[in-house]
Order: sequence, then structure tokens, then C-alpha cells
Amino acid sequence: MKHDHDGMPSLSAFVSTIPKNNTRDRSPVFEELHPLLSPEAAYAESLRCLECGSQNSPAPCTVACPSDIDVPGFIKALAQSNPKWAAEIILQENPLGGTCARVCPTEELCEGACVLREAGRRPVAIGRLQRYAADTVLLSEKQDELLRVPPKPQHVAIIGAGPAGMACAAKLSQQGYQVTVYEARSEPGGLARFAIAPYRLWKTPLTEEMTRIARLGVTFRFNSPVKSQADLEAIKESADAIFLSVGLGNDIDSGYPGDHLPGVFTSLRFIEQIKTGNLPQIGRHVVVVGGGNTAIDVARESLLMGATDVTMIYRRTEKEMPAYRAEVEAALKEGVRFLWLTLPVRFLGPDRLTSVECRYARLGSPDESGRRYPEPIFGSEFELKADTAVLARGQQPRREWTQWIPEITMSGKRILVDPQTGQTPHPGVFAGGDAVNGGTTVVQAVREGKIAARGIQNFLEKFTGKKPEHSTVPSRSTLPSLPVPLSPIMVYKQQGEELLTVNRSWCKGCNVCVENCPTSILALDDNELIYVKDISQCIACGLCAVFCPDFVFSLNVPDPKSLHSLEAGEIQKNSKPADLG
Repeated sequence: MKHDHDGMPSLSAFVSTIPKNNTRDRSPVFEELHPLLSPEAAYAESLRCLECGSQNSPAPCTVACPSDIDVPGFIKALAQSNPKWAAEIILQENPLGGTCARVCPTEELCEGACVLREAGRRPVAIGRLQRYAADTVLLSEKQDELLRVPPKPQHVAIIGAGPAGMACAAKLSQQGYQVTVYEARSEPGGLARFAIAPYRLWKTPLTEEMTRIARLGVTFRFNSPVKSQADLEAIKESADAIFLSVGLGNDIDSGYPGDHLPGVFTSLRFIEQIKTGNLPQIGRHVVVVGGGNTAIDVARESLLMGATDVTMIYRRTEKEMPAYRAEVEAALKEGVRFLWLTLPVRFLGPDRLTSVECRYARLGSPDESGRRYPEPIFGSEFELKADTAVLARGQQPRREWTQWIPEITMSGKRILVDPQTGQTPHPGVFAGGDAVNGGTTVVQAVREGKIAARGIQNFLEKFTGKKPEHSTVPSRSTLPSLPVPLSPIMVYKQQGEELLTVNRSWCKGCNVCVENCPTSILALDDNELIYVKDISQCIACGLCAVFCPDFVFSLNVPDPKSLHSLEAGEIQKNSKPADLG
């Protein structure tokens, strides 16, 4: 940390800001940040995909997707001008595919894993393509009939219509189980509906996704809170299994003097007022306390609402900030100011908020989380002018469930479950979503809902004599990697089909292909000639053929329409990036 001559940390250690003339134009309050792609833009962008991936080794973007969407598969459908089939691929794996397309941290997940990054190029805009495809079906006036399997006699009760609950309901209904979802609110979506800023997600497409799930045979009972053990017992009487998608509780109490003043909000109340159309009057000066993605949402939305001075204060440094890096950079570009190593002390004002008193801090010894604890620097107090302050410091755990179901145990704010099945210590009770993961992403909640659905199915089938389902996807660690004799021309196969031909006699040992292979399966032998260490790990991206200056590689893909039918040294059909607007 930088220090001034008096030993105090210098101002540059605390402040990150970009001059406001770098702030880009933003959309109105209720308009989403990234508009829907036009059909032409979606088609052009889909052609940039290399459609990598193979039977043994799925594409990195698919591996990075918590909901296991076949990303190259749905993009290929778009490249063939079939958005309806693309949507079916998406929604089959992720019933909230339209919502996740809007709110997923794609820079950290699928797009962050795109092999085009290995070539120093912009990754495929997977999130926006997913939204285009999903919206084509979800928002269509004509809805096709969904396949319904013969019903099973067992009934599953799901408490909470958040992303985990909706995903679990959809997957169980697809297997024929009778499913009822009990939701305390009048609308589905949980925090995805009420606690994600409107510039990311408005009501659409959550309602449409719920409608599609209901068409699978799921019953939704809104305005049905579970407030007591008696309510829970009434549900258990008619259920063969229960899935808890109950989320977390209210915002953590701040305990700061003055937090009762008008103008001081918790993050959940602040965003919910906006999402329900009751916009708070925030004034020009806004202070946001916290360093997570919700705090970023509040700060960026405040600019949309007319604030001209938005400051985020975080008690640790930028390095420890839990918000995604891409979100921090976007907020900086839009004019949000960050104060690091800064603690709120109290909220000031005669009858409403006028300022926030703060104090600088330094990092001390690690706390129970393993992160260095911020120690206040007394005497460094200062005030920030504020018309509105929003506390985004996390949520409280839902401990009442350990009282109503004594077998349930918790660690911190998380209900403990078997990560492979979602099952709690109570054999008929499963859980997922924020109540289990402590509050992460919508797509992670979807994943946990799907895991629990498989766990519930296996649990129920034990009573019918059926063999429980198990994943058929081979573990990468168990795939064979057998040495083969090297010859001047090597033909490598997957599943008995020729995949890659390597003319080693042309290799000059330049190592370019080794450096650019995203799965690190290429190497030079003792004679500095190229060979493939493990063809089972090849994702058929074709970057070896693209980068090789000596035409050593030939990728053999049986589908003549496939975008990864590559001639040595070039990429067909994907050299021109799409204009995404």
C-alpha cells in the first residue's frame, strides 16, 4: 500500500475512478443493458463459432456452463437458421435459459472459456445468442405442444419458486412425477425476479419460463408461504419427497447509527421497489456500502435513475472484492467511484440522510474466512455527501428450517446437503439454490435444482424397484491415454472415427500449435516433431490447423456443413465478426 510522509495510506490507495467523460450512454431505467440481437446479427455471430467439442471431450464453453447446455449445438442450429431448435437444446438443459442468458456472468463462464480467446480474438457472444434463441420460443404467440411422459404416482412438493425450484420442478415433471410448487409471493423467480437490477432482467422471460414449466404439468401455488412447522407438515402429508428452494433471509442488519433515517435502504428493499414500479427518489448523491455483485447492480442502476455522483465503499481492497471483474470495470467506465479500505461509521442527517461518515482502514490478520480483516484507522474519519445510501452486505440465513426439520444441519448460512444428490440428512428432504450455496448465481441455482431432481428420482425409484439413474458422461480422468508408436503421418481416431491427421514429416518444430492448443494435448517429441498426447481430450476446435504455418494438421469432421471443416491455415465462414450493436 502506498503511504504519505506522515505514515497514513495515500489517497490513491483508497480511490478508483475514471473521469466522467468516459461514461457511456446508458439505457432508460427499465430497459435492459443489452438489447435483443436482430436475426441478421444473430446469424452472423453464430458463424464465428468453431463448433468445437467431441464425444469424449466436450467444448470448453459447455464444460464452463453450470447448467450443461450444449453451446456449440445450439449455436450450430442458429447458423443453420433454426432458432427454434436452438431454443429446444437450451431449454431442455436449462428451463430458465432465457433468464440466464440475461444475468449470467458469461465473461467468467462460457465466453471466458471460448477457444477464440486462445487466438487472441473476441469470444463468441454466447449469452446474447442464447437470449435470441430462447426468446424466439418463449415469447412466441404460438406455443408448440410439449412432450409429456406417462405420469408416475409419486408426488414431489417444492417450496420456493426461485431458479432452483423451477429447474427442479421442470426436470421432475419431464420424468412424469407430479409436482407442486409452493411460493410465498404472487410471482415466480425469487431473487431473480425481485433482487436483480432491471437493466439486467425485468419480468420477461421469467413469467414465460414459468408458463412453459406449468405446461409440463407442474402446479404452481402462489401466495402460499410456509410460516410454521404446521404449514410444512401439511405439505409433507401429501408429498413423497420435498425440495427446499427457500433462499436466504432478509438483509443483514447494519447496526450503524442512523440507519433508520429516510434515504437509507437495504439492497433488497431498494431493488424490489424499483422492480415493482415504486421508484425511490434517490437524489443526486448515492453511496453504496458493499463489494459484491448486488452492490454493483445498485450502483449502476442508480446512474440510470438520474444520480450524478455514485460512490461504492468497500472495506477491503479491489483485489479482495467479490464482484466479478467485468462488472467492476463496467461500473468504473460508467462513472461509479470506488473507495477501497473504507468503513461506514454512521448515517447523518436531521430528519433524513444528508451524509455518510466513513473511516479508512488497513488490512490486518486473516479472519475466519481466510481474508485479511480490515482494521479501522482512527482519526481518518471523513464525510460523503449522500441523498441515498444503500447497504448491500449480504443476507441472513434461514435457520427456522433446522427447527422444523431437526435432521437438517447448517454451516454458517448454508444448509448442508450431499453435493451429488442435493439430499439433506433427512432422507426425503432435498435442498438447493441460495439456501445451500450461500448466494451465488442464477445458473448455479439451476444446476443445483437439476442435481436435486436426479437425486429425488433415484430416491423415489428405490421404492419402485427401478435401478437408479447414474450419469453416463465419462470422467476425463478415466479416459484412456495410451502411448502409440509415432510414424511420419499419424491418423488419430475418436470412437473409431478418424478425427485428426498429422503429417509429422512437414513439422518444423515451431511450437506454435502447442502454445495455442486450448486443451494442451499437443507436444514435441525428442526430434522436435509434433504429436498428440491424448486424442480423447481433443475438442476438434481446429486451432492447430489455423495456426500451423506448415499445413501439418487436417481436421476430419464427417458433417460437411460443420463450421470446423477446416483447411490448413484458415477458418471458413467465421473470419468477419458480427456487428452486435
